[in-house]
Amino acid sequence: MSEKQPIQFYMRDDGIMVFEFHAMDRKSADLFVKIVMGGADNVPDKLRLLYDFSQSPPPTPYFTKIQGKLYNDFPHPPDEKSAYVTSPINNSVWVRILRSQIRAKDTMRTFETQEDAIAWLLE
Repeated sequence: MSEKQPIQFYMRDDGIMVFEFHAMDRKSADLFVKIVMGGADNVPDKLRLLYDFSQSPPPTPYFTKIQGKLYNDFPHPPDEKSAYVTSPINNSVWVRILRSQIRAKDTMRTFETQEDAIAWLLE
């Protein structure tokens, strides 16, 4: 039996990039950095991102540190929206804490379902 990957990344037909996190630990953080930095030279002018944390336990301090640094170092386009899907286990409080540690370069909101997040990203 194979172990589930800590992150699933895919691009939807409507252009939304989706990151589904199943863990937010060191392995996830390091994989997230590889995925994001692999596309850093090819950032579109309009970027729509969906981060689904609803199936993951809360982040480790390492994950939070890496995500904040990665966000601050990443080239942000002029039209960027980020949607965060959370759950009662992994609620929006930590998202607000993380976002308070960065220099915001996008518009963001938290949601309880991917469907609601996608609808907002497509507005």
